[in-house]
Amino acid sequence: MKKHPRITALDEDGKIVELPWESIGHTNEPVELKDHFAPVRVTIEAMAEASMIVPQELWKNKNMSLLRWLQIVAQRVFDKLPTDQRHGYAGVMRLDFTFDHEGPVLKSVRLGK
Repeated sequence: MKKHPRITALDEDGKIVELPWESIGHTNEPVELKDHFAPVRVTIEAMAEASMIVPQELWKNKNMSLLRWLQIVAQRVFDKLPTDQRHGYAGVMRLDFTFDHEGPVLKSVRLGK
């Protein structure tokens, strides 16, 4: 079971109360600082988009799968992003990221800016 951070708030009387994790709406944003440093995961949709965009020569010549190549590229791009941005570029590819309960996720891969 994943450990959740404590959430405290002031009630009407000005007393500090702890809110249950389930009562807070989750917004696909990082909850803790360590979420920014978790490895980037790749969705099936991003893999499918990349398979139509990325030439095989880029990843086959390095003796790796498209998934592994995309994970490396996504991690490099994500590591250089400012914390308030959710997209970055690798050459002409635009990589869009989101967060879930385990950290950053590569959501989509597109051509162009």
